[in-house]
Parts: sequence; structure tokens; C-alpha cells
Amino acid sequence: MNVLPSDKRDLTDMTLSDLLDRPIAFHRSFVSLTGSVNAALVLSQAIYWQRRVTEAHGGWWYKTRAQWREETGLSRREQETTRKRLRDNGILLEERRGMPAKIWYRLELKKIAKIPDRPIAFHRCFVDLVGSVNAGLVLSQAVYWQERVSEKREGWWYKTRSQWTEETGLSRYEQETARKRLRQAGILVEQKRGMPAKIWYRLDQPALMDQLSIAREDQKPPDEIGDVSHHDASRSIDNTESIEPNQIDRWAHSPPP
Repeated sequence: MNVLPSDKRDLTDMTLSDLLDRPIAFHRSFVSLTGSVNAALVLSQAIYWQRRVTEAHGGWWYKTRAQWREETGLSRREQETTRKRLRDNGILLEERRGMPAKIWYRLELKKIAKIPDRPIAFHRCFVDLVGSVNAGLVLSQAVYWQERVSEKREGWWYKTRSQWTEETGLSRYEQETARKRLRQAGILVEQKRGMPAKIWYRLDQPALMDQLSIAREDQKPPDEIGDVSHHDASRSIDNTESIEPNQIDRWAHSPPP
């Protein structure tokens, strides 16, 4: 499909939500539990599937590497590193079954019986857009705050490094790398203000919408994916039923400059 140049694209009747996928419910508390943002992402999605597995399979379900990639954006190496971390923590059980072999999974839910936080709405489409799970997580959370900024701030809001860590689990280095990627993509604008300096943020929403629209039009139909835990594979990123107003509500309003 031909794509119109940026200055000729007609997005006037669309909103950002029209271009977003259905998000994964990413639980920040799982970063503390596992010590890894990637592991927290896989665990968040694994809980979705564990709750939907049929009793006929004894609590087991299977997923291919391609399906994990489609749902989380993690590469094969990232998946394997993450799964090992979850196995070593005693959270994820795996079995190889059949010919050709498929990897079946089951979570030890007793180790995560109570999830203390409200999830972040993590948009998988951002990983493809900016090429990074961490940047996709920061962008997902930035979209949340951008929608809640006061008009008198002209779209600007600020957040400290410790607040980014509290909300996403990303280290200082991971935050800075993710933000740099978003700035280079022309999506996130930053300004330092005041003494001591604070970093204020604003999303360039027209640029984000334009890039999402181009990505959607360029996207080829995905290859046929095998049975996902005996559920419709098209629902593999539908993990939204527990998503409520986002966590850390005490930072929902920008303080004065």
C-alpha cells in the first residue's frame, strides 16, 4: 500500500487510541520479583494464559518462540534468558512434549499468589515502532501521563528518575537509553527547567500517530501461527481485563514548575 508523505496524511478524524493495539497488563511488581523488566513482561503475559488454560491439560499450555515474539517483542535470545530466570526462581515450569517437540508451560502461582500493583498498559506495537522493549515501556507510560496533563501546562509534565524507576522498574541507564531512542524517533521532547534542574516531557502526539499509521499500513499479514494453548492466536496480546487506572496515582498531576 502506498503511504502518503507525512504532511499529506489525513489523521484528523482519528485519535491515538484508534491506532494502538490492545495492551498487555504489565505488572511493575514483577520486576522486583524477578529482577528483570523482560522477565516481568513474560510473567505478566504468562499469567494471562495460565488463567485461561483448560483443566483438561492439567494447568499446562504451550507457546512457540514466534508467538512469544508476536506477543512481547522479545527476541529468541531474550526469551531464553528470561525463561531461564523464571525457571531458576521456581516460578515457571517447562516440559518438552511431542514430535516435533513443543515447549509446554505452567506457572507456580503460589509464588505470586497476590499481585500488589495495578498494571501498566504496555503496548506491544511500540516495540516494533522504536525497536526496544524498554523504550516501548517508557512510551506506554508516557502516553498514560500525557493524557492526564493539565492544559495550563501546555502539554508538559515532569518526572524524576526515581519516579521512572518506581513506575517501570528501569534502571537509570536503561531509562536514559530508552529516552534517547524516543527523542531520536522524534516522539519525545524534553526540556530542563529550574534550579535544581528538572526534566520536563511532552509527547509529539502528531508524530507518534503518523508513525503508527505508517507502520500499520506497511504491516504485512502475520504468518499463520499454530494453536496457542487451544485459544485463538489473534487474542494473544489481549491481556486487558485487569487494567484499571494506572498505578502511582500520587504522580498523576504535574506539580508547579
